[in-house]
Amino acid sequence: MPDSVQEHRVPEGAPEPPRAPPRARRDLLRALRHDLRTPINHILGYSELLLDAAEELGEAAFIPSIQKIQTAGQALLAHVDRFLDASRVQTGALELDPASYEFRTQLNAVIGYSDMLHEEAGELGHADLAADFRKIHAAGNHLLGVVNAFIELSKAEVAPGAEAALASGRAGAGQDEAVDLRPEMEARSGPPAEPASVLVVDDNEINRDLLARRLERLGCRVALAEHGRAALERLRAEPFDLVLLDILMPELNGYQVLARVKSDPSLRHIPVIVLSAMDEVESIVRCIELGAEDYLVSPFNPVLLKARIGACLDRKRMHEALARQALHDALTGLPNRTLLYDRLRQALLAARREQTPLALLWLDLDHFKEVNDTLGHQVGDALLQQVGQRLERALRASDTVARLGGDEFAVILPGADLAGATLAAAKLLQALEEPYVLDARRVEIGASFGIALYPEHAQDGESLLRRADDAMYAAKRAGGGYAVCAPA
Repeated sequence: MPDSVQEHRVPEGAPEPPRAPPRARRDLLRALRHDLRTPINHILGYSELLLDAAEELGEAAFIPSIQKIQTAGQALLAHVDRFLDASRVQTGALELDPASYEFRTQLNAVIGYSDMLHEEAGELGHADLAADFRKIHAAGNHLLGVVNAFIELSKAEVAPGAEAALASGRAGAGQDEAVDLRPEMEARSGPPAEPASVLVVDDNEINRDLLARRLERLGCRVALAEHGRAALERLRAEPFDLVLLDILMPELNGYQVLARVKSDPSLRHIPVIVLSAMDEVESIVRCIELGAEDYLVSPFNPVLLKARIGACLDRKRMHEALARQALHDALTGLPNRTLLYDRLRQALLAARREQTPLALLWLDLDHFKEVNDTLGHQVGDALLQQVGQRLERALRASDTVARLGGDEFAVILPGADLAGATLAAAKLLQALEEPYVLDARRVEIGASFGIALYPEHAQDGESLLRRADDAMYAAKRAGGGYAVCAPA
């Protein structure tokens, strides 16, 4: 059984240690509050996971002891919050007495029960449970190390370098209890059809492990970053639906990461939820002002975390749906005229920069009005949907096909010269001339294509579209097929 927490008393009549300057003292107390709450978060997080695991494995005998660990962790958290709350941190009033009987009793319960359950789980062959009990035991010893470092500092003047001394004490705490932090527990609920991709950013390995396991059980795909620079690299390399961000980190802190994400046009759409042991109002306000969607103080209620993540992802999906509606045709799902103009502008910029050709095709279905007049608009709409699908299947991934309105479509072919454009037009024409089955009817329809080339026929997007439209009408007058724009 681990050693008990030793009580430290200041002799009666002894002079009170001199106080540090207010700012240095506040910084120290903020760091102390954060570092006391972090291992408590681990104790509560793993005990919650262990309760579920013990129930699923049918190990009911473990549950009462796990509940005692959880109750002790909650009492430790309440003790820290009561005697070292944000208002006292702001004024520099050091009220926490971690050597009190209440604090020692609860911490001894955590360390003692976790040590006992670790041995019992190992004897029963439950390696996963044993690993998690060992993590709780390590968190308890880590908390003990932070407390001991604080007690030593409280005996001497708190100088500007005291925060570094406390950090040194924290780093040394629990070194003999280092554990392999791997996500042993697989997600128990089946992933949704389109699982959300979440990036967890935290310099604390246990925090990352806990969050990853919770998120995986919600069906999310999880990626991890141990500091701010790594997070920005991951965000620029792959798409994410959500970021869970800590504040106190090396390299770049959470404030800096949040500011860079929200100032980057390619990243600012990604929602960020801040998860931190810092519960000062000024920190919360700062994060919200920088663009965070939400802020949760750890240890957090897992049900609340799930609700906040769900609400955040729902908002993101709604915004994406609205953005898609603004840039895509409602009937075919193809890019609309607005998105076509933007893609054409970008394609022309790339063609100028790389000195490569570009082709634009404008096509109009032949006799489409007759389909609407004889078979009805519902059949006409179904025909347009199938036309869009055939055009997409016949093109390269780098090409863009858009519906301009009615029965008119346009195609951007980056890198295509005259030979490539005529080959693409012939291929598309062949695909469209295959019979369609609509409402149990066989329908055949043709198309007329106009081809305009950059840089031969026009230098800008508007002129290129106009020249392709003129060529399309020339093809229609000739009875269909395709026509190339006449030289300017």
